[in-house]
Order: sequence, then structure tokens, then C-alpha cells
Amino acid sequence: MKRTIFITLTAIIASLHLPGVVLAQEPPTYPQWVQTTADDGLIIRECASKSCVRISDDNRPSLLTAIPAGGHVKVLEAVEALDEQGCIDGNCVWFRIDEGYISSAYTVDYPDPQPLGHNPCPNEEACALVDLDSQSLHLFQNGEETLTTWVSTGYLQGFTRVGNHRVLAKIPVQTMRGGEGTNAYKLPLIKWIAYFDEDRGTHSTYWHYGFGRGRSHGCVNMTLYDAKIVFDALNIGDLVIVQ
Repeated sequence: MKRTIFITLTAIIASLHLPGVVLAQEPPTYPQWVQTTADDGLIIRECASKSCVRISDDNRPSLLTAIPAGGHVKVLEAVEALDEQGCIDGNCVWFRIDEGYISSAYTVDYPDPQPLGHNPCPNEEACALVDLDSQSLHLFQNGEETLTTWVSTGYLQGFTRVGNHRVLAKIPVQTMRGGEGTNAYKLPLIKWIAYFDEDRGTHSTYWHYGFGRGRSHGCVNMTLYDAKIVFDALNIGDLVIVQ
């Protein structure tokens, strides 16, 4: 079922605080994950309307024209369409994501990963645990799990190396180069990098929406929003566990 958000009778009743009324469903909270369903891709716009142009190259390199079906996207906010052209099949809600806005008409809910349930670094003020099996990252600060999110690690076994690592360097923005031949890459404007194992680190990702699946050459690919949280939380020398 396609995700649709309305001002409903439930919301009206809630505002009246009528006694004896039990609300069937809590309103959505953000950020939260969705999965795209548009067969021909879901275009990222500069504002909440179909008439807006695609997001400009000043904000992100134009390596992606649309989010393919099955993409996993972190929604930061839900907003109403700016005009009638922004409504699709009666759905006038748009989702704000890192790079701009997408219509909610072609998305379905996608669950968050399960919290770890225990603190893997009781002697650390802050640490991150990367789970290769579930493709998730768990951030701990002062013993509390403050972020649980989908990531993309190495697409082949051994690309993201298992072990206890320490943050080696933090770089706000960088062009990354690597690989050889057909596997060579050059990716500008990668942000919020926290290196923890030679040239492997956590960082923002704009060239795919395959979070929850292995996609990288060894780094931990994250949304821009999540990468900034990890970047701010971890200091040089903090523990990063890969298991």
C-alpha cells in the first residue's frame, strides 16, 4: 500500500481531547526510512512540487538522476505540496531528504534496524558498532544507543575488515579516489568522513540508495544526515567495532 498522509478525523478528534476516545495510530515521527516503488525512478526535486527542477549540481554531483525502485531513503520531514501540480493521485505530501524532496506517492514504509540491546563499549564515552550481517550501524554515547541506522559496507567479504579499530582522522569534505581499471572511482564532495581503518571510514553517500546492502569498496556508506551525527559524536581515538 502506498504511503499517504492526511489530516484525518483522528487528528481532529485528538485536537478536541474528547473523553473516552482511543486513537488508533500515532502520527509518524521523523526521521524514518522508506522504500521507493517508482519503476522509472523517483526524481529528486528542489522543492515540494513536480514543477520544481531537479536538485542542482551545486548541492550534489549529478551522478544520479532518480532513485530507483527498491531504494532505501531516510526521510527527515514530511511537507505539503506547494501547488496543485505537486499532488500525485490525490497524494499531496512530499518527503524532505538529504538532497531535496521526493513525492511520497511512490514510497512505502521501511523498518529501522533493530537496536543492539547492549552496550559493546562500557569503558568508552562514545563508540560505533558496524554489523556486517545486518548492514547496520549502532552509535553509543555515555552507554546509551543514540543512533541505529542502515548503512552499506563492502560488497565483497573482507572489504570492510572485522576488528576493533580507532578513529584515525576526521575530514569534513573530501574527493575520494580509488580502485583500478573498471573499478576505478573518483567521487567529489563526500562529507563527514571519520577514518578508522587505513582508508576506510564512515561518510556520506549520494551515488546510491542501497542502504541495508553491501555496496562499498570498504567504507561505511551512510546518509548525509547520519554521517554528520557519527562525525560529531566520535573523536580521534574513539572505538569503532566491525563485526
